[in-house]
Amino acid sequence: MINHTQNQQQSSPAADAAKRLGKKQLKKLLKKGAKIAVQILKKLILALIKTVVGWVLALGSPVLLVIAGIGVALLIVYIIISMAFSLFPEILSDDELAERERYISIANEYDIPFELLIAGVQIQGSLSDYNDAQLQEIASKLQPHSTYKNITLHSESYSVRCVNGNCTDSSVSKSSKEVPVVDYTEKWDRIVHYDYEIEYGAWNRTNSYSETKCTQNKDGSEICNETSGYTMSRDESYAQIPTETLDYTKFETAFQSPPFNYSTDDLYAVEVFYALTDNWIEYKEWKNGTVSVPGSGSGSGSYDGTVIPGSSIPSEFFKVYMAAQAKYGVDWYYLAAIHFVETRFSTIDPMVSYVGAEGHTQFMPCTWHGWGYPGCKGTIGYVNIPEKDKYKPATVKRYNGYGVDGNNNGIVSPWEIEDAIFATANNLANNGYSKDVDKAIYAYNHSQTYIKKVKEYAKKFKDEASYTNNATPNSLGFVQATTGRISSRFENRTLGGSTAFHLGLDIANAHGTPIRAVASGTVRSTNNSCPQIGGLGNTCGGGWGNYIIITHNINGQVYETVYAHLSSLNVKKGQVIQQSAVIGGMGTSGSSTGVHLHLELHKGIRKSGAAAAETALNPELYVPI
Repeated sequence: MINHTQNQQQSSPAADAAKRLGKKQLKKLLKKGAKIAVQILKKLILALIKTVVGWVLALGSPVLLVIAGIGVALLIVYIIISMAFSLFPEILSDDELAERERYISIANEYDIPFELLIAGVQIQGSLSDYNDAQLQEIASKLQPHSTYKNITLHSESYSVRCVNGNCTDSSVSKSSKEVPVVDYTEKWDRIVHYDYEIEYGAWNRTNSYSETKCTQNKDGSEICNETSGYTMSRDESYAQIPTETLDYTKFETAFQSPPFNYSTDDLYAVEVFYALTDNWIEYKEWKNGTVSVPGSGSGSGSYDGTVIPGSSIPSEFFKVYMAAQAKYGVDWYYLAAIHFVETRFSTIDPMVSYVGAEGHTQFMPCTWHGWGYPGCKGTIGYVNIPEKDKYKPATVKRYNGYGVDGNNNGIVSPWEIEDAIFATANNLANNGYSKDVDKAIYAYNHSQTYIKKVKEYAKKFKDEASYTNNATPNSLGFVQATTGRISSRFENRTLGGSTAFHLGLDIANAHGTPIRAVASGTVRSTNNSCPQIGGLGNTCGGGWGNYIIITHNINGQVYETVYAHLSSLNVKKGQVIQQSAVIGGMGTSGSSTGVHLHLELHKGIRKSGAAAAETALNPELYVPI
C-alpha cells in the first residue's frame, strides 16, 4: 500500500511519464486528421464523463493531488494515446505502427489483450522504453495457465445373432478409459473452473454380417439356414460447463513485480486506461470485495421480499445478517449458520479458540488484519498484534485484511457483532461465494466437515423462515423482470442488414441493473463463460452471451423464461429459485449492440433452433414491463 504522506511529496510513475510526454506529443496527435480527431474527441468526452471522472472521485485526496499535479492537458494526452494505439491506428506514424505491431505480436504469443499490455506500460513510460525480453516477461505472468484432471468415460456393447429370424442378444460388456480434461484455467482477470456433464450417446449398429448356408438332403432337397448379426455399441461423451470467478491475482503479480513495482493506486490507473480502449475491467471492485453484487443486488439468488426468521435465530442478530447480505451478496442464512457453528450465536465463553481465533465468528488475527502483517507468513494465522495496530482501520487497509468496520465507529474489531458478521460476508464474497458456495466456506475453515455442518444449519434456518413477497404477481402469476426502456419488441426486425423474427423482448438500462426471476422455478441451463462485452455477430453462448433458462410451473402450466446478455450470474444449474429473486445483472455479452436484457417466454419447454418459434410467447402480454 502507498504511504499517503509520501504520496503528497513524491511523484508517481504516471506523473513522471506525463511530464516526459508534454505538450509536444499532444500537439502532434491533434494535428493528425480532422475527421479522426472528431472521432477521438467524441470518445474522449464520453470517457472523461463515464470513466475518468468517476475514477478520480473514487480515489481520494492523496491521489487527487497527484492528478492535479499532472494537469488536465496531460491526462488528455494519455487518453488520446490509449485510444490511438488501440482504436485509431490510422493516425500513427510508421514508427508508432511498428511499435504497436510489436505489442500485438507479443500479446498474441501469450494470449492476452495487447491493449492491456499497452495500458500497463503507458503509465510508467513510453512504449519504446521496453525491449521484447522485458515485455515477454510481463506477458508470461499474465498468460493463461490451465490445470488438468482425468475423467472416466465408459463404453458399452453387445452382439446380436440371428438364425432364420430368431435373434438372441449377448450380455453387455463394458470398458472405460481415462481422458485428460481442463480442471481450471487461471487467466489474467479471472479463474474459470470446469465441471463436466457425462452421458451416453445413442446406440450405434456396427459389424453387420449376413450369410446363408444350404445343405442337400438325401432326397435331393435343400435346407437353407440364414445367419446374420451385428454389434450394438454406445459411448459416453462429456460437455464442458465453465464457471467464472473474477480474480486479478495474475494482474497484480505481473505489474507489482519489477520493472514496474506498481502500487494499488497505479493499478487503478491501468484499469482506467484499459477501459478507454473499449474493454472492461473490474479490478477496483474486486479489490474492494464488491464485484460479486450486480447493481444494488442482494445475495446470490436471494429472496427479494420481507423475511421473518424462525425461532432459532436471535432477533438482535437478524438485522445484521440482512445488512451484510445487502452489501456483500452473501445469503443471510449462511452468515447465521457460520455464526452458530463458530460460537453458538455468541454464547460460548470465552470466544477464543485454542489456536487463537477470536470474536463472534472466530477470525485468526492474521486473517482479520491481513496476512501481509509482519510475522504472519509461515504461521497458522496467529501473531501477537500490538495495541498500536490492533483493530485499527489503517492496519486492516494496509495489510489487506478481511476486517470490516460494520458499525462505522472507527474500530475494526471481531468482538463487535456488526464488524464480525460483515467481515465474514466480506471473506465469503472475496472467496467466490457467488459462484461456488462450498469453495467459499472451505476457504473460511479448510474443512469438508465444516462445509457440511454449515450447509445443514443454513438449510435449517432458511426453511424455518417465512417469506412475504413485496412484488405482487399479476393475474397470470408473473412479476417484473427488470426496469428500463423497451429497445426491441417481439416482432420482425432488421439488424446487421438481415431481417428475422425477434423471439423476445429487449429491455435496456445501465450495466449491472438487477435481473429478477419472473416466477419461482428451477434453473435448467446457464452460461457464464462469455466476456462481459460482446458485439453484433458475437457467437459466444450461441449469441446470447451469458444467460439463464428457468423452468416454471404456474397453476399446472409449464413455462420457461430466458434471460440473456447478462453481465453476471447469481445462480447455478439445478438451483431452485423463488419469484423475484435477483438472478443476475444486465449486460451486453454475446451478440449485442448495447446493455440490455433479452427476455424470452415459452409455453412448455423451449425448443432448440428454429423450432423455438413454436413455443415462444410475447413477453409483453404476460410479464409486467
